[in-house]
Amino acid sequence: MKTVYLNGQAIRLSKEIGAGQEAVVYDMGNGQVAKIYRLPNDPYYTQSPDEQKAATARISMHQKKLAMYPGGLPSNIIVPRTLLTDKQGIILGYTMPFITGAETLLKYGDMGYRQSMNISNNEIRDIFLNLHDTLRNLHDKKVIIGDFNDLNILVKNKQVYMIDTDSYQFGPWISTMYTDKFIDPLLCDTLLKNHAPFWTMTRNHNFNGDWYAFAALLFKSLLFVDPYGGIYKPKDPNKKLKQQFRPSKRINVFHPEVLYPKHAYPYKALDANMLRYFQDVFTKDKRGEFPHSLLKNMQWKYCNACGIEYATPACPICNAGHIHIMSPISVSGNLQVKEVFVTGGIIMFADVQHGKLVYLYHENDQYKRESDRVVISGPLSRSLHIAINGNTTVLSESHTMAVVDQSGTSQKMFIDCVGTRPVCDANDHQIYWVENGNIYKANPLGLQYSPINIGQAIVDNTLLWTGDKFGFGVYKAGNILQGFMFDDVSSIINDNVNLPFIKGQVIDAKTYISDNLAWFMIASKDQSQYINHCIVIDKHGKILTHITDEQENKSWLSHIKGKSAFGNYLFCPTDDGIMRIGIDPSGNLETKVFVDTENYVNEQSSLLVSPMGIYVIKRNKILLVSIK
Repeated sequence: MKTVYLNGQAIRLSKEIGAGQEAVVYDMGNGQVAKIYRLPNDPYYTQSPDEQKAATARISMHQKKLAMYPGGLPSNIIVPRTLLTDKQGIILGYTMPFITGAETLLKYGDMGYRQSMNISNNEIRDIFLNLHDTLRNLHDKKVIIGDFNDLNILVKNKQVYMIDTDSYQFGPWISTMYTDKFIDPLLCDTLLKNHAPFWTMTRNHNFNGDWYAFAALLFKSLLFVDPYGGIYKPKDPNKKLKQQFRPSKRINVFHPEVLYPKHAYPYKALDANMLRYFQDVFTKDKRGEFPHSLLKNMQWKYCNACGIEYATPACPICNAGHIHIMSPISVSGNLQVKEVFVTGGIIMFADVQHGKLVYLYHENDQYKRESDRVVISGPLSRSLHIAINGNTTVLSESHTMAVVDQSGTSQKMFIDCVGTRPVCDANDHQIYWVENGNIYKANPLGLQYSPINIGQAIVDNTLLWTGDKFGFGVYKAGNILQGFMFDDVSSIINDNVNLPFIKGQVIDAKTYISDNLAWFMIASKDQSQYINHCIVIDKHGKILTHITDEQENKSWLSHIKGKSAFGNYLFCPTDDGIMRIGIDPSGNLETKVFVDTENYVNEQSSLLVSPMGIYVIKRNKILLVSIK
């Protein structure tokens, strides 16, 4: 619990809703949050004297900077409202409005999220038109964003909300933070540290840098790939260089020796003027305000044949417009692929429970199960969380969980919510949820009876997942992520799972559970870098290994979604085919790629492993891949 002062009156902050490198955010109620800076003696900085010094400088700077914040900015720029201090009057942070029901712009560059929520590139156009107006307004006030990234922009109903605005650059106040993926290369150089070269920002942020970041954010949101994404594979081995140095040589996705990601929309799907502009920015260092007309005139269409969107006169991939008819696909060799389901709508959720494929899809304003039974009717909801409990469907939105049985009877209850994610999950025989920090499972006699309390966690700061045999959860207590195991048999959780310290801001998390292992995935941002983690845990709660995608040859970890656990293995979609990850007794990973599957998956596909084979879940179809 943190105590701060507003105009001399003590306020106790206990409900943490977010944390990053510099500050912790608390819910104050009444539509307000408090952003409180970490002090130099914060345990988060224990191992880093440099960060302790930076925290001292930051606190000192904000004693004057926050009081000088420019006025007259639009309401979608979330600026400090009132200042919060310690007992001696030292500014520790500030209050600001709480934007509920919004998602970060990061989500809008994720193909799986976009497809499941039916978000088109025409909607992306409208969002960026709003962002364009917002950026122009800031620049008119002589304010520079600086660290302009997809985590400090929230989106709700096509309206953008700018957060972390205390780091903006204005007047005498210089912004020193940046994000690798969106920093203008013209502001960077290669320096030496401990005799090793590294690529870093060496010049102050400027207006052109903001517009460069705007272009990079738009490129990613339209095509699902960063300008410097893909894999650089030069024919000349002497030209090889690490990913961080590619911007220094302008080796972007337009370079002929960069392998373009299979999941991404081809850049030839852009209209000619937009494509030419992006090439000029990322290859020829063109700068200046992004042309408003390029955005306004952009129109995208959907190709039913190949599933991409395009802004050209015809689909650049197939020039066709018919829906592929479901039929078995026989493949010679060691592979057989079959379409098992196709819909004109969208597949919302799929799972394998006791070897059986179950799913929920939305079509013609109805949510239907795999038997075509209608669960509920209504338009597609972008805030709906789905789980399946055998023939019962669990639908959750914000703090409400509705359990709909085969007859259509629904029972509702209040549950916790982390951000926009309701906290519940299910397998074929049990439903688990968190309510007011208490972890529950359903009473065997039915939901109309009192649920069984199996543990205590943190209100609105706990996540959980379940497999067929056991489940795994995590809650945040201060700077520590605490894990716990649970199952249908035990009456209490095992909360002695001491997870490794994850530095930086936790962006997303997902766990894949087999009968033996839990593969806990975390997407985080630490200073200028996005980092993905994989922590492997056995069913007793023992940590077997912890790896990150910073390590070499970990391309399977570039995306935390879409994987599937089975036995002692994790199956991952990659651009080279389905990869099987195993772990030896020493905690080392063993990998095998099923190269015959290359044509049916990419790194952002979604897999479900079953005794029948591997299901590949697409936007509107499900394939069954059988490997002999």
